[in-house]
Amino acid sequence: MKRNEGAKVAISVLGPFQMTGPGGEDLTPRAQKSCALLAILALTTNHKRPRASLQDKLWSDRGPVQGANSLRQALTEIRKCLGPYRDYLVSDNRLISLADNCFEVDIENLLAEDQPVGSRAEGATLLEGIGIRDEEFENWLRDERSAFQGTLSSHPGSVIEPAAVLGPDISSSFIQSSAMWRPWVRILSPTVATGDSGIFYSKVISDTIARGIQEYGAADISTVIRETPGIDLQVDVFPTDTFVAVHVTLLEARSGRLLWSGTQHVPSGVEFICNVAALQKLMNQSIDIGLIQLRNLLSDSDNENAYAIGFDALQMMFSGSRDNLSIAESYLDRAYERGSKGIMLALKAYSKTFLMGEHLADRKAHIEETQALLRQAIEFEPFNSNVLAFASYIHSFILADYRTGHDLAEKSLNYNPANPLALAFLGRAKTYLGKTDEGYRLLSRARTIAGPGPIRYTIEFLTGVAATLSGRYAEAIRLHEMSRTMEPRYRAPLRYLLILYLKTGDQQKARAILEEIRKFEPDFSLQTIRQNSYPSEGLRVSGLLDSINLNFE
Repeated sequence: MKRNEGAKVAISVLGPFQMTGPGGEDLTPRAQKSCALLAILALTTNHKRPRASLQDKLWSDRGPVQGANSLRQALTEIRKCLGPYRDYLVSDNRLISLADNCFEVDIENLLAEDQPVGSRAEGATLLEGIGIRDEEFENWLRDERSAFQGTLSSHPGSVIEPAAVLGPDISSSFIQSSAMWRPWVRILSPTVATGDSGIFYSKVISDTIARGIQEYGAADISTVIRETPGIDLQVDVFPTDTFVAVHVTLLEARSGRLLWSGTQHVPSGVEFICNVAALQKLMNQSIDIGLIQLRNLLSDSDNENAYAIGFDALQMMFSGSRDNLSIAESYLDRAYERGSKGIMLALKAYSKTFLMGEHLADRKAHIEETQALLRQAIEFEPFNSNVLAFASYIHSFILADYRTGHDLAEKSLNYNPANPLALAFLGRAKTYLGKTDEGYRLLSRARTIAGPGPIRYTIEFLTGVAATLSGRYAEAIRLHEMSRTMEPRYRAPLRYLLILYLKTGDQQKARAILEEIRKFEPDFSLQTIRQNSYPSEGLRVSGLLDSINLNFE
Protein backbone atom coordinates (compact mmCIF):
# COMPACT_ATOMS: atom_id res chain seq x y z
CA MET A 1 0.00 0.00 0.00
CA LYS A 2 1.42 3.36 -1.01
CA ARG A 3 1.62 6.03 1.61
CA ASN A 4 -0.10 9.38 1.09
CA GLU A 5 2.34 12.23 1.58
CA GLY A 6 1.31 14.36 4.56
CA ALA A 7 -0.94 11.62 5.96
CA LYS A 8 -0.86 11.43 9.75
CA VAL A 9 -1.17 8.48 12.09
CA ALA A 10 -3.40 9.04 15.12
CA ILE A 11 -2.37 7.93 18.59
CA SER A 12 -4.93 7.77 21.37
CA VAL A 13 -3.69 7.60 24.97
CA LEU A 14 -6.86 8.82 26.70
CA GLY A 15 -8.69 5.58 27.30
CA PRO A 16 -7.23 2.34 25.89
CA PHE A 17 -4.13 2.85 23.79
CA GLN A 18 -4.86 2.84 20.07
CA MET A 19 -2.94 3.73 16.90
CA THR A 20 -4.97 4.42 13.75
CA GLY A 21 -3.89 5.04 10.18
CA PRO A 22 -5.04 7.97 8.02
CA GLY A 23 -7.80 5.84 6.54
CA GLY A 24 -9.06 4.64 9.92
CA GLU A 25 -7.19 1.32 9.76
CA ASP A 26 -6.13 -0.14 13.12
CA LEU A 27 -2.33 -0.12 13.42
CA THR A 28 -2.20 -0.93 17.16
CA PRO A 29 0.54 -3.44 18.07
CA ARG A 30 -0.59 -6.56 19.87
CA ALA A 31 2.22 -6.57 22.44
CA GLN A 32 1.56 -4.39 25.49
CA LYS A 33 5.17 -3.23 25.74
CA SER A 34 5.16 -2.07 22.12
CA CYS A 35 2.05 -0.01 22.91
CA ALA A 36 3.70 1.29 26.07
CA LEU A 37 6.81 2.32 24.12
CA LEU A 38 4.68 4.34 21.69
CA ALA A 39 2.73 5.85 24.59
CA ILE A 40 5.93 7.03 26.29
CA LEU A 41 7.05 8.71 23.06
CA ALA A 42 3.61 10.22 22.50
CA LEU A 43 3.50 11.71 26.00
CA THR A 44 7.06 13.08 25.83
CA THR A 45 7.14 16.77 24.90
CA ASN A 46 9.34 16.43 21.80
CA HIS A 47 8.34 12.78 21.13
CA LYS A 48 11.96 11.70 21.57
CA ARG A 49 13.56 9.41 24.15
CA PRO A 50 17.05 7.92 24.53
CA ARG A 51 17.18 4.17 23.97
CA ALA A 52 18.51 3.70 27.48
CA SER A 53 15.54 5.55 28.95
CA LEU A 54 12.99 3.41 27.12
CA GLN A 55 14.86 0.26 28.02
CA ASP A 56 14.92 1.31 31.68
CA LYS A 57 11.17 2.05 31.71
CA LEU A 58 10.05 -1.21 30.12
CA TRP A 59 12.77 -3.79 30.80
CA SER A 60 14.34 -2.61 34.06
CA ASP A 61 14.24 -6.16 35.43
CA ARG A 62 16.49 -7.51 32.68
CA GLY A 63 20.19 -7.22 32.01
CA PRO A 64 21.50 -4.65 29.52
CA VAL A 65 21.95 -7.11 26.65
CA GLN A 66 18.57 -8.82 27.12
CA GLY A 67 16.84 -5.46 27.53
CA ALA A 68 18.41 -4.10 24.35
CA ASN A 69 17.28 -7.18 22.43
CA SER A 70 13.73 -6.79 23.75
CA LEU A 71 13.71 -3.14 22.72
CA ARG A 72 14.79 -4.05 19.18
CA GLN A 73 12.01 -6.65 18.95
CA ALA A 74 9.44 -4.08 20.04
CA LEU A 75 10.67 -1.61 17.40
CA THR A 76 10.42 -4.33 14.76
CA GLU A 77 6.82 -5.08 15.73
CA ILE A 78 5.86 -1.40 15.69
CA ARG A 79 7.31 -0.88 12.21
CA LYS A 80 5.51 -3.98 10.97
CA CYS A 81 2.22 -2.58 12.30
CA LEU A 82 2.88 0.83 10.77
CA GLY A 83 3.34 -0.78 7.34
CA PRO A 84 3.71 1.98 4.75
CA TYR A 85 4.25 4.47 7.59
CA ARG A 86 7.15 2.52 9.09
CA ASP A 87 9.59 5.38 8.57
CA TYR A 88 7.42 7.52 10.90
CA LEU A 89 9.29 5.75 13.72
CA VAL A 90 12.84 7.09 13.69
CA SER A 91 15.74 5.50 15.54
CA ASP A 92 19.51 5.59 15.70
CA ASN A 93 22.10 4.29 18.15
CA ARG A 94 21.07 6.82 20.78
CA LEU A 95 17.53 8.11 20.24
CA ILE A 96 14.10 6.79 19.28
CA SER A 97 11.44 9.26 18.19
CA LEU A 98 8.17 9.85 16.40
CA ALA A 99 8.83 11.76 13.18
CA ASP A 100 7.87 15.44 13.26
CA ASN A 101 4.37 16.28 11.99
CA CYS A 102 3.58 12.65 11.24
CA PHE A 103 1.45 11.83 14.30
CA GLU A 104 -1.61 13.30 15.98
CA VAL A 105 -1.90 12.61 19.71
CA ASP A 106 -5.39 12.97 21.13
CA ILE A 107 -4.34 14.64 24.39
CA GLU A 108 -2.35 17.32 22.55
CA ASN A 109 -5.41 18.23 20.51
CA LEU A 110 -7.64 18.09 23.57
CA LEU A 111 -5.54 20.47 25.64
CA ALA A 112 -4.82 22.80 22.73
CA GLU A 113 -8.48 23.83 22.52
CA ASP A 114 -9.95 26.61 24.65
CA GLN A 115 -13.30 25.00 25.34
CA PRO A 116 -13.96 22.97 28.49
CA VAL A 117 -12.50 19.48 28.38
CA GLY A 118 -14.61 17.84 31.06
CA SER A 119 -17.38 16.44 28.89
CA ARG A 120 -14.94 14.77 26.50
CA ALA A 121 -12.49 13.40 29.06
CA GLU A 122 -14.96 12.53 31.77
CA GLY A 123 -14.75 8.87 32.81
CA ALA A 124 -11.71 8.19 30.63
CA THR A 125 -8.42 6.88 32.00
CA LEU A 126 -4.97 7.73 30.75
CA LEU A 127 -3.73 4.51 29.09
CA GLU A 128 -6.64 2.53 30.46
CA GLY A 129 -6.06 -1.20 30.87
CA ILE A 130 -2.37 -1.15 30.00
CA GLY A 131 -0.70 -3.91 32.01
CA ILE A 132 3.09 -3.64 32.18
CA ARG A 133 4.60 -5.40 35.18
CA ASP A 134 7.66 -3.25 35.48
CA GLU A 135 8.14 -1.02 38.50
CA GLU A 136 9.82 1.75 36.49
CA PHE A 137 6.95 1.88 34.00
CA GLU A 138 4.38 1.86 36.81
CA ASN A 139 6.16 4.81 38.43
CA TRP A 140 6.26 6.67 35.11
CA LEU A 141 2.57 6.02 34.45
CA ARG A 142 1.63 7.17 37.94
CA ASP A 143 3.55 10.42 37.39
CA GLU A 144 1.94 10.96 33.99
CA ARG A 145 -1.55 10.43 35.36
CA SER A 146 -0.87 12.77 38.26
CA ALA A 147 0.59 15.44 35.95
CA PHE A 148 -2.35 15.10 33.56
CA GLN A 149 -4.76 15.50 36.44
CA GLY A 150 -3.07 18.74 37.41
CA THR A 151 -3.14 20.00 33.83
CA LEU A 152 -6.84 19.24 33.44
CA SER A 153 -7.77 20.80 36.75
CA SER A 154 -6.17 24.08 35.63
CA HIS A 155 -7.63 23.94 32.11
CA PRO A 156 -10.48 26.42 31.33
CA GLY A 157 -13.82 24.98 32.37
CA SER A 158 -12.39 21.73 33.66
CA VAL A 159 -14.76 19.53 35.61
CA ILE A 160 -12.54 16.43 35.75
CA GLU A 161 -12.55 14.36 38.91
CA PRO A 162 -9.26 12.73 40.04
CA ALA A 163 -10.56 9.21 39.47
CA ALA A 164 -11.28 10.04 35.84
CA VAL A 165 -7.62 10.33 34.95
CA LEU A 166 -6.04 8.20 37.64
CA GLY A 167 -8.12 5.17 36.79
CA PRO A 168 -11.51 3.71 37.62
CA ASP A 169 -10.02 1.60 40.40
CA ILE A 170 -8.62 4.61 42.26
CA SER A 171 -11.32 6.31 44.32
CA SER A 172 -10.98 9.51 46.31
CA SER A 173 -10.86 7.48 49.53
CA PHE A 174 -7.97 5.50 48.06
CA ILE A 175 -6.18 8.75 47.26
CA GLN A 176 -6.61 9.85 50.86
CA SER A 177 -5.45 6.60 52.43
CA SER A 178 -2.64 6.09 49.85
CA ALA A 179 -2.27 2.46 50.91
CA MET A 180 -0.89 1.53 47.50
CA TRP A 181 0.70 4.89 46.76
CA ARG A 182 4.26 5.88 47.46
CA PRO A 183 5.76 8.92 49.13
CA TRP A 184 8.30 10.62 46.95
CA VAL A 185 11.37 12.80 46.58
CA ARG A 186 11.63 15.57 44.02
CA ILE A 187 15.00 17.04 43.06
CA LEU A 188 14.94 20.84 42.77
CA SER A 189 17.36 22.89 40.72
CA PRO A 190 20.10 24.59 42.75
CA THR A 191 19.40 28.16 43.86
CA VAL A 192 22.97 29.32 43.40
CA ALA A 193 24.52 29.67 39.94
CA THR A 194 27.84 27.90 40.39
CA GLY A 195 29.08 27.25 36.89
CA ASP A 196 29.31 23.98 35.03
CA SER A 197 31.29 22.18 37.74
CA GLY A 198 28.87 23.25 40.48
CA ILE A 199 25.85 22.17 38.45
CA PHE A 200 27.50 18.82 37.71
CA TYR A 201 28.37 18.18 41.38
CA SER A 202 24.86 19.24 42.42
CA LYS A 203 23.33 16.69 40.06
CA VAL A 204 25.61 13.85 41.15
CA ILE A 205 25.06 14.53 44.87
CA SER A 206 21.28 15.02 44.61
CA ASP A 207 20.94 11.88 42.46
CA THR A 208 22.93 9.87 45.02
CA ILE A 209 20.76 11.07 47.91
CA ALA A 210 17.46 10.56 46.09
CA ARG A 211 18.48 7.11 44.90
CA GLY A 212 19.64 6.23 48.42
CA ILE A 213 16.17 7.03 49.75
CA GLN A 214 14.50 5.15 46.89
CA GLU A 215 16.59 2.03 47.49
CA TYR A 216 14.99 1.47 50.88
CA GLY A 217 11.74 0.70 49.09
CA ALA A 218 8.35 2.17 48.26
CA ALA A 219 9.48 5.77 47.86
CA ASP A 220 9.74 7.21 44.37
CA ILE A 221 11.81 9.86 42.68
CA SER A 222 9.19 12.13 41.10
CA THR A 223 9.28 15.10 38.75
CA VAL A 224 5.86 16.45 39.82
CA ILE A 225 3.94 17.04 43.05
CA ARG A 226 1.71 14.06 43.81
CA GLU A 227 -1.26 13.45 46.04
CA THR A 228 0.90 11.60 48.57
CA PRO A 229 3.39 13.27 50.95
CA GLY A 230 6.78 14.13 49.52
CA ILE A 231 9.96 16.05 50.16
CA ASP A 232 11.91 18.38 47.94
CA LEU A 233 15.67 17.90 47.82
CA GLN A 234 17.93 20.79 46.92
CA VAL A 235 21.71 20.66 46.68
CA ASP A 236 23.70 23.87 46.24
CA VAL A 237 27.37 23.59 45.40
CA PHE A 238 29.84 26.48 45.48
CA PRO A 239 33.31 25.65 44.14
CA THR A 240 36.28 27.90 44.97
CA ASP A 241 39.97 27.59 44.16
CA THR A 242 40.70 25.78 47.43
CA PHE A 243 37.48 24.00 48.46
CA VAL A 244 33.97 23.06 47.39
CA ALA A 245 31.08 23.99 49.70
CA VAL A 246 27.99 21.76 49.57
CA HIS A 247 24.65 22.61 51.18
CA VAL A 248 21.79 20.08 51.27
CA THR A 249 18.23 21.14 52.05
CA LEU A 250 15.18 18.92 52.64
CA LEU A 251 11.79 20.66 52.40
CA GLU A 252 8.21 19.55 52.83
CA ALA A 253 7.12 19.72 49.20
CA ARG A 254 3.67 21.31 49.51
CA SER A 255 4.40 23.97 52.12
CA GLY A 256 8.09 24.52 51.52
CA ARG A 257 8.67 23.97 55.26
CA LEU A 258 12.30 23.30 56.14
CA LEU A 259 12.78 19.75 57.41
CA TRP A 260 16.57 19.62 57.61
CA SER A 261 19.71 21.13 56.15
CA GLY A 262 23.39 20.35 56.35
CA THR A 263 26.61 21.84 55.00
CA GLN A 264 30.04 20.42 54.32
CA HIS A 265 33.12 21.67 52.55
CA VAL A 266 35.81 19.52 51.01
CA PRO A 267 39.22 20.37 49.53
CA SER A 268 39.18 20.79 45.78
CA GLY A 269 41.65 19.32 43.36
CA VAL A 270 42.63 16.35 45.55
CA GLU A 271 40.17 13.72 44.28
CA PHE A 272 36.62 13.46 42.97
CA ILE A 273 34.73 15.24 45.74
CA CYS A 274 32.00 12.57 45.95
CA ASN A 275 34.69 10.13 47.13
CA VAL A 276 35.70 12.37 50.04
CA ALA A 277 34.55 10.93 53.38
CA ALA A 278 33.16 14.23 54.69
CA LEU A 279 30.83 14.62 51.72
CA GLN A 280 29.82 10.96 51.78
CA LYS A 281 28.82 11.43 55.42
CA LEU A 282 26.66 14.42 54.48
CA MET A 283 24.97 12.38 51.74
CA ASN A 284 24.27 9.47 54.10
CA GLN A 285 22.96 11.83 56.77
CA SER A 286 20.63 13.30 54.15
CA ILE A 287 19.42 9.82 53.16
CA ASP A 288 18.74 8.65 56.73
CA ILE A 289 17.08 11.91 57.76
CA GLY A 290 15.09 11.96 54.52
CA LEU A 291 13.76 8.48 55.31
CA ILE A 292 12.74 9.61 58.80
CA GLN A 293 11.10 12.79 57.55
CA LEU A 294 9.13 10.92 54.89
CA ARG A 295 7.78 8.61 57.58
CA ASN A 296 6.91 11.58 59.78
CA LEU A 297 4.94 13.16 56.93
CA LEU A 298 2.69 10.12 56.61
CA SER A 299 -0.52 10.41 58.62
CA ASP A 300 -2.21 7.69 60.66
CA SER A 301 -4.37 6.88 57.63
CA ASP A 302 -1.18 6.08 55.71
CA ASN A 303 0.05 3.38 58.09
CA GLU A 304 -0.78 0.68 55.54
CA ASN A 305 1.40 2.36 52.94
CA ALA A 306 4.25 0.10 51.78
CA TYR A 307 6.85 2.69 52.75
CA ALA A 308 5.41 3.12 56.25
CA ILE A 309 5.25 -0.62 56.82
CA GLY A 310 8.79 -1.22 55.55
CA PHE A 311 10.21 1.67 57.59
CA ASP A 312 8.52 0.46 60.78
CA ALA A 313 9.73 -3.09 60.13
CA LEU A 314 13.33 -1.86 59.88
CA GLN A 315 13.08 -0.11 63.26
CA MET A 316 11.61 -3.24 64.86
CA MET A 317 14.33 -5.50 63.45
CA PHE A 318 17.04 -3.49 65.19
CA SER A 319 15.26 -3.39 68.56
CA GLY A 320 16.71 -6.79 69.52
CA SER A 321 13.37 -8.24 70.64
CA ARG A 322 12.38 -11.66 69.28
CA ASP A 323 8.70 -10.67 69.38
CA ASN A 324 9.51 -7.57 67.36
CA LEU A 325 11.43 -9.69 64.85
CA SER A 326 8.29 -11.78 64.23
CA ILE A 327 6.21 -8.63 63.82
CA ALA A 328 8.86 -7.12 61.54
CA GLU A 329 8.76 -10.17 59.25
CA SER A 330 4.97 -9.91 58.94
CA TYR A 331 5.36 -6.20 58.14
CA LEU A 332 7.93 -7.00 55.46
CA ASP A 333 5.54 -9.52 53.91
CA ARG A 334 2.81 -6.87 53.77
CA ALA A 335 5.15 -4.30 52.23
CA TYR A 336 6.16 -6.90 49.64
CA GLU A 337 2.51 -7.48 48.74
CA ARG A 338 2.06 -3.74 48.23
CA GLY A 339 4.74 -3.64 45.55
CA SER A 340 8.02 -3.12 47.39
CA LYS A 341 9.76 -6.27 46.23
CA GLY A 342 13.51 -6.82 46.31
CA ILE A 343 14.50 -4.72 49.32
CA MET A 344 11.77 -6.24 51.51
CA LEU A 345 12.91 -9.76 50.63
CA ALA A 346 16.52 -8.79 51.40
CA LEU A 347 15.49 -7.31 54.75
CA LYS A 348 13.52 -10.44 55.59
CA ALA A 349 16.60 -12.52 54.85
CA TYR A 350 18.69 -10.11 56.95
CA SER A 351 16.29 -10.55 59.87
CA LYS A 352 17.53 -14.16 60.06
CA THR A 353 20.92 -12.85 61.19
CA PHE A 354 19.25 -11.46 64.33
CA LEU A 355 17.54 -14.77 65.00
CA MET A 356 20.88 -16.55 64.88
CA GLY A 357 23.12 -13.92 66.42
CA GLU A 358 20.79 -12.58 69.09
CA HIS A 359 18.49 -15.50 69.80
CA LEU A 360 20.70 -18.50 68.94
CA ALA A 361 18.28 -19.95 66.39
CA ASP A 362 19.48 -23.05 64.54
CA ARG A 363 21.36 -21.92 61.45
CA LYS A 364 20.55 -25.01 59.39
CA ALA A 365 16.82 -24.50 59.90
CA HIS A 366 16.94 -21.13 58.13
CA ILE A 367 19.55 -21.61 55.41
CA GLU A 368 17.23 -22.84 52.65
CA GLU A 369 14.65 -20.09 53.21
CA THR A 370 17.35 -17.44 53.42
CA GLN A 371 18.95 -18.53 50.14
CA ALA A 372 15.57 -18.48 48.38
CA LEU A 373 14.83 -14.98 49.71
CA LEU A 374 18.20 -13.69 48.52
CA ARG A 375 17.80 -15.16 45.02
CA GLN A 376 14.41 -13.51 44.63
CA ALA A 377 15.60 -10.20 46.07
CA ILE A 378 18.49 -9.93 43.61
CA GLU A 379 16.24 -10.99 40.70
CA PHE A 380 13.84 -8.16 41.54
CA GLU A 381 16.46 -5.47 42.20
CA PRO A 382 19.87 -6.48 40.81
CA PHE A 383 21.10 -2.86 40.84
CA ASN A 384 19.92 -1.91 44.35
CA SER A 385 23.07 -1.32 46.40
CA ASN A 386 21.25 -2.06 49.68
CA VAL A 387 19.90 -5.39 48.41
CA LEU A 388 23.43 -6.39 47.39
CA ALA A 389 24.91 -5.15 50.68
CA PHE A 390 22.47 -7.15 52.83
CA ALA A 391 23.08 -10.17 50.60
CA SER A 392 26.81 -9.75 51.22
CA TYR A 393 26.44 -9.88 55.00
CA ILE A 394 24.04 -12.82 54.90
CA HIS A 395 26.45 -14.83 52.74
CA SER A 396 29.24 -14.08 55.21
CA PHE A 397 27.32 -14.57 58.45
CA ILE A 398 24.72 -17.26 57.79
CA LEU A 399 26.27 -19.13 54.88
CA ALA A 400 29.92 -18.62 55.96
CA ASP A 401 30.74 -17.88 52.30
CA TYR A 402 33.14 -14.97 52.71
CA ARG A 403 34.31 -14.90 49.11
CA THR A 404 30.77 -14.42 47.77
CA GLY A 405 30.09 -11.92 50.54
CA HIS A 406 33.22 -10.02 49.48
CA ASP A 407 32.17 -9.94 45.81
CA LEU A 408 28.58 -8.87 46.55
CA ALA A 409 29.83 -5.99 48.71
CA GLU A 410 32.14 -4.83 45.92
CA LYS A 411 29.26 -5.03 43.48
CA SER A 412 27.14 -2.92 45.82
CA LEU A 413 29.86 -0.28 45.98
CA ASN A 414 29.99 -0.18 42.18
CA TYR A 415 26.41 1.13 42.25
CA ASN A 416 26.86 3.40 45.28
CA PRO A 417 30.46 4.02 46.42
CA ALA A 418 29.10 5.92 49.46
CA ASN A 419 27.00 3.04 50.82
CA PRO A 420 28.25 2.53 54.41
CA LEU A 421 26.61 -0.90 54.67
CA ALA A 422 28.47 -2.21 51.64
CA LEU A 423 31.73 -0.72 52.90
CA ALA A 424 31.24 -2.27 56.36
CA PHE A 425 30.30 -5.68 54.99
CA LEU A 426 33.24 -5.63 52.58
CA GLY A 427 35.49 -4.86 55.54
CA ARG A 428 33.98 -7.77 57.50
CA ALA A 429 34.51 -10.17 54.59
CA LYS A 430 38.13 -9.07 54.20
CA THR A 431 38.70 -9.49 57.93
CA TYR A 432 37.57 -13.11 57.86
CA LEU A 433 39.55 -13.73 54.68
CA GLY A 434 42.70 -12.91 56.64
CA LYS A 435 43.14 -9.26 55.58
CA THR A 436 42.51 -7.91 59.07
CA ASP A 437 44.19 -4.49 58.72
CA GLU A 438 42.45 -3.76 55.44
CA GLY A 439 39.14 -4.93 56.89
CA TYR A 440 39.59 -2.68 59.92
CA ARG A 441 40.39 0.29 57.67
CA LEU A 442 37.27 -0.21 55.56
CA LEU A 443 35.04 -0.63 58.61
CA SER A 444 36.52 2.50 60.20
CA ARG A 445 35.66 4.45 57.07
CA ALA A 446 32.14 3.01 57.12
CA ARG A 447 31.78 4.37 60.68
CA THR A 448 33.00 7.76 59.48
CA ILE A 449 30.53 8.10 56.61
CA ALA A 450 27.46 6.41 58.14
CA GLY A 451 24.31 8.40 58.85
CA PRO A 452 22.21 8.21 62.04
CA GLY A 453 20.00 5.30 60.90
CA PRO A 454 19.36 2.15 62.96
CA ILE A 455 22.15 0.18 61.26
CA ARG A 456 24.69 2.52 62.88
CA TYR A 457 25.29 0.49 66.03
CA THR A 458 25.83 -2.68 63.97
CA ILE A 459 28.62 -0.91 62.08
CA GLU A 460 30.14 0.09 65.44
CA PHE A 461 30.03 -3.54 66.55
CA LEU A 462 31.52 -4.92 63.32
CA THR A 463 34.34 -2.39 63.53
CA GLY A 464 34.93 -3.58 67.08
CA VAL A 465 35.22 -7.15 65.81
CA ALA A 466 37.77 -6.08 63.20
CA ALA A 467 39.70 -4.19 65.88
CA THR A 468 39.69 -7.33 68.02
CA LEU A 469 41.02 -9.50 65.19
CA SER A 470 43.75 -6.98 64.38
CA GLY A 471 44.91 -6.79 68.01
CA ARG A 472 43.58 -3.30 68.74
CA TYR A 473 42.03 -4.34 72.06
CA ALA A 474 41.55 -0.89 73.65
CA GLU A 475 39.90 0.35 70.46
CA ALA A 476 37.74 -2.78 70.32
CA ILE A 477 36.52 -2.21 73.90
CA ARG A 478 35.66 1.41 73.13
CA LEU A 479 33.70 0.46 70.01
CA HIS A 480 31.76 -2.36 71.68
CA GLU A 481 30.91 -0.10 74.61
CA MET A 482 29.68 2.52 72.13
CA SER A 483 27.56 -0.06 70.30
CA ARG A 484 26.08 -1.21 73.58
CA THR A 485 25.32 2.40 74.58
CA MET A 486 23.57 3.10 71.28
CA GLU A 487 21.37 -0.02 71.64
CA PRO A 488 21.43 -1.52 75.17
CA ARG A 489 19.37 -4.53 74.02
CA TYR A 490 21.99 -5.56 71.46
CA ARG A 491 23.61 -8.74 72.78
CA ALA A 492 26.52 -9.35 70.41
CA PRO A 493 28.91 -6.72 71.91
CA LEU A 494 28.51 -8.25 75.39
CA ARG A 495 30.22 -11.48 74.35
CA TYR A 496 33.22 -9.59 72.99
CA LEU A 497 33.39 -7.24 75.95
CA LEU A 498 33.48 -10.20 78.35
CA ILE A 499 36.53 -11.72 76.66
CA LEU A 500 38.24 -8.35 76.09
CA TYR A 501 37.82 -7.30 79.72
CA LEU A 502 39.38 -10.62 80.80
CA LYS A 503 42.20 -10.16 78.29
CA THR A 504 42.99 -6.67 79.61
CA GLY A 505 42.66 -7.75 83.28
CA ASP A 506 39.44 -5.92 84.21
CA GLN A 507 37.73 -8.76 86.07
CA GLN A 508 35.17 -6.53 87.78
CA LYS A 509 33.71 -5.39 84.46
CA ALA A 510 33.98 -8.91 83.08
CA ARG A 511 31.94 -10.29 85.99
CA ALA A 512 29.23 -7.63 85.48
CA ILE A 513 29.01 -8.53 81.79
CA LEU A 514 28.84 -12.25 82.57
CA GLU A 515 25.88 -11.66 84.89
CA GLU A 516 24.15 -9.60 82.23
CA ILE A 517 24.60 -12.30 79.56
CA ARG A 518 23.14 -14.93 81.88
CA LYS A 519 19.92 -12.91 82.19
CA PHE A 520 19.03 -14.01 78.65
CA GLU A 521 21.32 -17.08 78.42
CA PRO A 522 21.07 -18.76 81.85
CA ASP A 523 23.36 -21.67 80.90
CA PHE A 524 26.09 -19.49 79.38
CA SER A 525 29.73 -20.14 80.27
CA LEU A 526 33.03 -19.21 78.65
CA GLN A 527 33.20 -22.75 77.31
CA THR A 528 30.01 -22.00 75.33
CA ILE A 529 31.89 -19.59 73.06
CA ARG A 530 34.18 -22.41 71.93
CA GLN A 531 31.25 -24.20 70.27
CA ASN A 532 31.18 -23.69 66.50
CA SER A 533 27.40 -23.23 66.59
CA TYR A 534 27.70 -20.25 68.94
CA PRO A 535 27.59 -16.86 67.09
CA SER A 536 31.00 -15.50 68.09
CA GLU A 537 33.25 -16.75 65.32
CA GLY A 538 35.47 -13.69 65.59
CA LEU A 539 36.44 -14.61 69.14
CA ARG A 540 37.37 -18.13 68.09
CA VAL A 541 39.38 -16.84 65.12
CA SER A 542 41.13 -14.17 67.22
CA GLY A 543 42.90 -16.70 69.46
CA LEU A 544 41.83 -14.79 72.57
CA LEU A 545 40.09 -17.84 74.01
CA ASP A 546 43.47 -19.54 74.31
CA SER A 547 44.91 -16.74 76.46
CA ILE A 548 42.26 -16.37 79.17
CA ASN A 549 40.87 -18.47 82.01
CA LEU A 550 37.78 -20.17 80.55
CA ASN A 551 36.69 -21.25 84.02
CA PHE A 552 36.15 -17.66 85.12
CA GLU A 553 32.97 -17.17 87.15
